[in-house]
Amino acid sequence: MGAFEQVSAKGIQDELDANIYHVTMLSKLLLTTLESRNSRSAIMNVSSVAATSVIPNATSYSATKACVSYFTMALQQEIKNTDVMLLTPGYVRTPMIGNYNPPLTCTADECAQAALADLSLFEVSAGAFKSKITKVAMELCSRNLPGMIWNVCCSFTAA
Repeated sequence: MGAFEQVSAKGIQDELDANIYHVTMLSKLLLTTLESRNSRSAIMNVSSVAATSVIPNATSYSATKACVSYFTMALQQEIKNTDVMLLTPGYVRTPMIGNYNPPLTCTADECAQAALADLSLFEVSAGAFKSKITKVAMELCSRNLPGMIWNVCCSFTAA
């Protein structure tokens, strides 16, 4: 990653290979095996919030992740005997983000556990990003909840 004009042709090819070619071919290989099984099966493809957001210095990365998202959404429409899930996490603590540690960053394990919990419930999972946002929202609500309840109760009794 980096400014697009500074990314090498090899760097772009590596992103295309990892994020498009390998995801597509592995999905094809897995489907051949999974569709013939008599038990429930699933494919989970990993995209990124970068697929739907403009992120400077991640031009080709974002484009390849958008491809993964649309590829997976098309598979969801085509495949009937295998669950197909799209995982679109925010920032995950990996060597890719280095020392950058924005709010709501999760570990790969947290992201994977949350996505597995969402499997069969949703077609798209934000992984641990969703649970971290929920936790922050709950903390904000718990701080303001007594006042909110009081205001709601007063508005009902006043009417």
